[in-house]
Amino acid sequence: IPIKTRGLNGCFKKMAEMMVPEDGVLDTKEEFAEMIDKAFKSIQAEPKFWKLYYSLLFQQGFEDLYQRVFAVFIESYEKILCNYFKIMKVKDPKTMAYTFGAVLDGISLGYLMAPDYFPIEKIKNWLCDD
Repeated sequence: IPIKTRGLNGCFKKMAEMMVPEDGVLDTKEEFAEMIDKAFKSIQAEPKFWKLYYSLLFQQGFEDLYQRVFAVFIESYEKILCNYFKIMKVKDPKTMAYTFGAVLDGISLGYLMAPDYFPIEKIKNWLCDD
């Protein structure tokens, strides 16, 4: 396996560990809050890792590889989030799942660019509220 593929697989494995509940089912607000907490703690504890991850996404030649490797992760993650948002009675769970993923990416990038000025705890609390 090429090093690029191993690197991206490692990134997605780390993401799965924090974003996917142990039983593979996200069905309570408490589990949702725990997932968000894990994601934010990882970003705060390992900023170099996450900066590398995001920088790789924009490297020339990574687009096709990213799409292939990402497809496997996003498929399972989408199902988990869609199921959660259905349980929470969201009208369009799939769109909400993608929106939530994009919001997490934006929060992550904002924090990584200016951690001393970014109110990550307030944002985490806001996301975990109804």
